[in-house]
Amino acid sequence: MQHGVYETWARRITEWGTDPTVDLSDLPVITTDMFPPATFTRLFRHIDKATTKIYTRWENDLIRSFKTAQSENDIAHLLTQSRALLHTIVELAQHPSLPQEVHEVLMKDTTTSITSMQQQLEEAAAEHTHSSTITPDTLLNIVKNTPLTAVLDPHFRNNAAINQILTHADNAQPEPQHPTPQLDSTSTYNPFHTQAATNPNPFTHPEPTPSTPTFVQRLWKRK
Repeated sequence: MQHGVYETWARRITEWGTDPTVDLSDLPVITTDMFPPATFTRLFRHIDKATTKIYTRWENDLIRSFKTAQSENDIAHLLTQSRALLHTIVELAQHPSLPQEVHEVLMKDTTTSITSMQQQLEEAAAEHTHSSTITPDTLLNIVKNTPLTAVLDPHFRNNAAINQILTHADNAQPEPQHPTPQLDSTSTYNPFHTQAATNPNPFTHPEPTPSTPTFVQRLWKRK
């Protein structure tokens, strides 16, 4: 029974990492005494890997969309739409089938990561000099008025925006290859930082280490 629960979670989380529209709502309940620490470690690794894929997809789609933005409204719209993918990570962190100890860890780290992402966008916007039509102050106001951190609000509601994002990404022309920020244990984009081999408590993760991913530089670079 317990093995089946783990396998179901591992398989579905892996599928979700590739396709964020995969339904996670019916995943079986996990309790803190259901698995040994080593099994929780493996589960966190599946979550870590899948979430990394979601963040990478969000990043690439945001960069792609920004390149086609023609107005202030376009930028505000794409930032708002981009939150749909981030909210799927919040939904996983708050999944009702996970124990409270896991909720606390995932939400703490997800909050830290998304807050850091918002701060980085604001800093990059304030220094934006690549456009002759949008001033840094204007861009900064847009970023502040459409914050990524809205997804952390308990009343935030995801919607069909995620399907629009995925459709846009699937139909877009391939982008030239750029170095992608590594979502490793020192990046805020990897919110779990699981160190299971040396950490006997599977619900305790080290604090994220702030970094400045190159995506913010790529984001504001206009052709």
